[in-house]
Amino acid sequence: WDQVAKLHPELASHDYCPRANIFRRDQYKAQTISKVGSLLRYNDWEHDVFSLGNPTNQISARGDLAPSHHCGGAYDTKVTSSVAIHDMVIMAQGGPTHDVQSVFSFSGSPACAGKRVQGQPDWWGFDWVYFAPQ
Repeated sequence: WDQVAKLHPELASHDYCPRANIFRRDQYKAQTISKVGSLLRYNDWEHDVFSLGNPTNQISARGDLAPSHHCGGAYDTKVTSSVAIHDMVIMAQGGPTHDVQSVFSFSGSPACAGKRVQGQPDWWGFDWVYFAPQ
């Protein structure tokens, strides 16, 4: 990555890195709390030109899918709005994104197979959950 950043400093810049380019391109889609959640879980690295062929260059990074197979990336997503926060309501989804990609599992990932923490599930195909006070 250091060599790439030296050759293409814009890729490491706040304004022109891959995620910034994706947010700039797709921000207009985030018109509801659900659509904000979808944008934050976005990872279509195999088809998105801004990914540069790397699943960690997407908004919801997936290091387990990268050629280097490292166990890192976006682990969960939490979303609220200026209206919902007044009622203490949030929307959350645990685990790496699986909107376009396969569901993450520790046992199915060469990089993460031995890194499962006691008490965590193997499979992370969870849906969105809404949290609100009773």
